[in-house]
Amino acid sequence: MTRSELLTVGNPGKVSHSSRFIAVDGPIGVGKTSLARRLADSLSADLVLEEAYENPFLERFYLDGQSAALPAQMFFLFARARQIESLRQSDLFTSVRVSDYLFSKDRLFAELNLSADELSLYKQVEATLAIDAPVDIAVDDLCTSCRRCTIDCPPDAILDDKQIVRGVEKWYVDFDKCIPYFAMTEGCGICIEVCPWSEPGRGVVLSETLLKKRRERSDVIR
Repeated sequence: MTRSELLTVGNPGKVSHSSRFIAVDGPIGVGKTSLARRLADSLSADLVLEEAYENPFLERFYLDGQSAALPAQMFFLFARARQIESLRQSDLFTSVRVSDYLFSKDRLFAELNLSADELSLYKQVEATLAIDAPVDIAVDDLCTSCRRCTIDCPPDAILDDKQIVRGVEKWYVDFDKCIPYFAMTEGCGICIEVCPWSEPGRGVVLSETLLKKRRERSDVIR
């Protein structure tokens, strides 16, 4: 997850400017897809829908349970991989994407529904697909020196350095400080407002400039 994604704690009034990926999720039948469609329409955003009704194993899973769990889950896994690859090939900065599900919930359902052997196979296939492999757009190149969000955060909730979170090094927000202030102000969003990555239309140029500087530094070292 990029630092700008981590800091998108949400300001509904500014979602079209600062949030590039919006996910609507919840229990079955509560209207996730309807809400996602309305959000996409109002924001002129790209719509990413879960391909649930295209899964030929889903009905058998609901009827038979365990016997159809693996093929049903594998269908969702491959569908998710196709969608993520499509998103990666398009421009990450120029459009907003609204989805009616969280990509990460596929792994959650796999852990709930598959046997130990099936889950092991699922994880092997998932690893070969490299679905969650990060895309390097030089986020850290700027964030390690910018510090605008850290400096301007009223409750001082954003740490200066990355932290190890569940075994992964990430930019870290202390939500014990962030959430009370966010609730008190009915939506702060200052970190998003001051972040250069959040400025509409700037991301592509900023990423290209930072990657170019990195290559130039590498050439000098050689």
